[in-house]
Amino acid sequence: MLKKFLGAAIALGLVALLAVPFGREIYYRYEVWHRLGDVGDSDHRAAFQEWNGSARGFERQLRDQCLQVYGTGAPQCERYRDVSN
Repeated sequence: MLKKFLGAAIALGLVALLAVPFGREIYYRYEVWHRLGDVGDSDHRAAFQEWNGSARGFERQLRDQCLQVYGTGAPQCERYRDVSN
């Protein structure tokens, strides 16, 4: 009985441990999608739908592009800050 309980607890713990990164990425994608609705245009949303990398990586790319155009510390680029900040 105890072996079954411990086995189930370990299995549940492993499933939870493996599911956390996927859940976090889904959450970040949701946040980026809604932020693009507020500050982005249709081109950004289309590019995000085709993006194969992480949501944080996409936001960093947008911010880097903005900083190249407007320069370091530009207030226009703050809208592309990372979701985690």
